Amino acid sequence: MLAAAIAPAAFGMESLASAPLLVAAWHMTSGTFLFIFIIVAGLTYLVLKFHREVESRRHAEEAAHDSRDQIEISVAAANLGLWDWDPLTDMVWTSDHCRTMLGLTGGTTMPREKFLDCLQGEERALAETRMKEAMITGRQCEAEYSLLQPDGSIQWIASRATPRSRRGGKPDHLLGVLMDITSRKQAEQEAVEQRKQLTHLTRVSVLGALSGALAHELNQPLTAILSNAQAARRILSHKRYDIAEIRQILEDIMADNMRAGDIISHLRSLLRKDEMARRRVDMNQLIDGVLAFSKSDLVLKGVRVTKDFCTDCAMIEGDPVQLQQVLLNLFVNAGEAMNQMPAPEKSLHIVTERTRAGHLRVSVTDTGEGISDSNLQFLFEPFHTTKALGLGLGLPICNWIIMAHGGQLFAQGNPGGGATFSFDLPLPIEVENEDTESSRVFG
Repeated sequence: MLAAAIAPAAFGMESLASAPLLVAAWHMTSGTFLFIFIIVAGLTYLVLKFHREVESRRHAEEAAHDSRDQIEISVAAANLGLWDWDPLTDMVWTSDHCRTMLGLTGGTTMPREKFLDCLQGEERALAETRMKEAMITGRQCEAEYSLLQPDGSIQWIASRATPRSRRGGKPDHLLGVLMDITSRKQAEQEAVEQRKQLTHLTRVSVLGALSGALAHELNQPLTAILSNAQAARRILSHKRYDIAEIRQILEDIMADNMRAGDIISHLRSLLRKDEMARRRVDMNQLIDGVLAFSKSDLVLKGVRVTKDFCTDCAMIEGDPVQLQQVLLNLFVNAGEAMNQMPAPEKSLHIVTERTRAGHLRVSVTDTGEGISDSNLQFLFEPFHTTKALGLGLGLPICNWIIMAHGGQLFAQGNPGGGATFSFDLPLPIEVENEDTESSRVFG
């Protein structure tokens, strides 16, 4: 009984003794659980955050990819190709339409050498130089290139490239856009061909207007040849004749034959439809040649011609036939403008002189009816004419020719009556630098 009573008491005492240990163990276990919980919660947070960042990046990449696709679709619809050159890696990213335009195969990124495979010879070297210069200078570069297609046709591409920086500061890549301009080039070529046709037809029409004078001019040497040949035959019919006289007759025949040949050659050159061929020409000689060609027409109309030439500033670069066409048009127009004037008042004055801007100016002044202010502003517009049978193409074509030579054609009415047509042409550099003290200079 006593033992039974003591045992529970002893157990209670033991329980009481182990209670602090249990409490300590509990505190240790709860701290560990709390630590583990914090670690797990932190890891969970990091995992969730990483997941959100991955999802956000994926959505951003998808949006960027969709945006690039939309850009590529837009630029392809506009017939544009995009490319981006990284000089550090020497690799070029290209859009799908860009590779299609250039006939390139492979992936979106390729070495610069492969990117330029569509170009040949000088154009390839120029493209390489332009790309490098754009990166060095930071300036935009523009160029047009011709691509030979497998079927032998020519495709024209316009390129515009702009240096860019991804991180600010110095440019680190070159962003470019390509445009197919083949249709535009073909339209320009067709316009050039049509202009050539008009120029040739106008030249022929002017010569047609001079047909009577040309026949008269050509008839003079032919008549002289016939007369000399008849005289020589009469002299040779006698038993005794003078050899020196026969020799002189033959020389006269040869001279007249050369004169007729020059007229025919000049007429043939004006009638010929050739490509524009520039060379060094003397404007004074061109004027004298056209005056000689149209001399009979001016003489028949009773026009007195005077000249005032600059002797050391007449050499220019140009197409002699086209410049002769301009002069011929101006001379013919001046003669027609003086048709109603009395013979003593008909005068044509031609001047060549140097301008202060370093150009050669050719002026043709007549004493005709002049130009009204209402006609002056439309003078160089196609199909505007004051002539009953005129087409209104002579002066516009003259203007095109002078502009193609880098010059300008203009007209003015003179206070005392008549009109002056003038055109300026650039002088070669070596002529510009020559001493011009002997040249008459005007503003």
